[in-house]
Amino acid sequence: MINDSEWSKDKADSNLVISYENLLENIKYLIEVVKNSPEFKRLEDKTQILFMKNSNDKGVRNRQTHTLDVANVSKALAKKENMPEEMQELVYFIGLCHDLGHTAFGHDGESRIDKALRVHGMTSIEFDKKYRYENELMNKSYDLGVVNPEYSFEHHAHSVRVLAKILKDNNIVLAPILSYDINQGILCHSTSRIKNEEVKKALWAFARFADKIYPYTDIRDILQVGLNIDSNILFEINKKKEYFKGENDPLFTEEDIRLLGKILEKLKEPGGLEECFKEYIESSKLQVDIKIDEEKNSLEYTYFVSTGNIKSQSRILKKVAEYLRRECILRKDELRAQAMIDEIIEYMFAKNKEKGMDDKDAIYKVCVIVANMTDTELRDTYKNLVSHDKEWVEKHQGEEIDYTKSIASRIKDYPIKLSPAEIKEIRKNPENILQPVFNGLEK
Repeated sequence: MINDSEWSKDKADSNLVISYENLLENIKYLIEVVKNSPEFKRLEDKTQILFMKNSNDKGVRNRQTHTLDVANVSKALAKKENMPEEMQELVYFIGLCHDLGHTAFGHDGESRIDKALRVHGMTSIEFDKKYRYENELMNKSYDLGVVNPEYSFEHHAHSVRVLAKILKDNNIVLAPILSYDINQGILCHSTSRIKNEEVKKALWAFARFADKIYPYTDIRDILQVGLNIDSNILFEINKKKEYFKGENDPLFTEEDIRLLGKILEKLKEPGGLEECFKEYIESSKLQVDIKIDEEKNSLEYTYFVSTGNIKSQSRILKKVAEYLRRECILRKDELRAQAMIDEIIEYMFAKNKEKGMDDKDAIYKVCVIVANMTDTELRDTYKNLVSHDKEWVEKHQGEEIDYTKSIASRIKDYPIKLSPAEIKEIRKNPENILQPVFNGLEK
């Protein structure tokens, strides 16, 4: 990576150039630029966990409020670690940017865009190069770093792209070392893609750890819409062996049931979630591990760990949220959401092909548009565009499917296969189809 001292600023004469040297005087402006960007504002209409229109009326989190939670927890962790003021603000900024590239309908949107790109033969490298070219993001300070080439689209990688575009639109240039650290902090928040060994600096670890507050907010949101969750739900989860991964992931005990009961009572109280955040922060511990590679080099990587009850709490809440989503609340609607996104992508792809585009140009343009759409825009696109095209509707009436297949196996198809009855149900009222289904729970 190029050093700041070696970096040519010839192309940055008309821009605000921010480096570590002038970070203290510019970091708050940088934060305000992102907060006031249309990309950040659009996160308000992107799902966090529940597919609910007007979810803000019930105090349910969306992608924007989740992002602010992560930014605030990141900053609190930095303060706990006695980092200087500008570094606390920088950690806040990374948290603020970590989901800028997130899709509508949570990870369902991300997974379907990735699937579409791979089916149509576009790799992550090709997607990134095209995005750079079309948005004129050619400067050396834009670096994606650790991404998984197995996937053509990943929301954390797209967050780096979106941030680069926001900075360009506001005539801001980040010096290479600062840009690299910010990008790595954004990328490393994805624990499902990036291993601990790839987190080389403490700065990259804050958003990664803060993002793990989601089990608390997910359960709190489920309670907020009026669902009655009893701690005895752990007995039901114990019956589902697929939720447990061997001897290091044991079934829940009576003590776990008592602990869940206490957490649920706290989350129902005013200010209870904030108390959980405080305990989460206080229990954190920054840890540095050293490994020796085959060439006898000393390699360091940094991550946070939880101490005390927080580790047990997080494990319990994560499995409860997963169980509720898969078994009780959103299972059917998630399938519909993913099928709807697939159909929108294929519809727009077909229209681009009619204009004479080749496959990769056609799928790229569609996936960039869909990646930036909000929940409402996807619903409206399906309702007002796809379902109104009579020729398309006649050709896509669904097919007879094997209902013995699980939903998990059906979503491996692309596009997802729906029966004629399911297609009819989606087309009839797409505005309301993507709402929580509370079967199995009392309201």
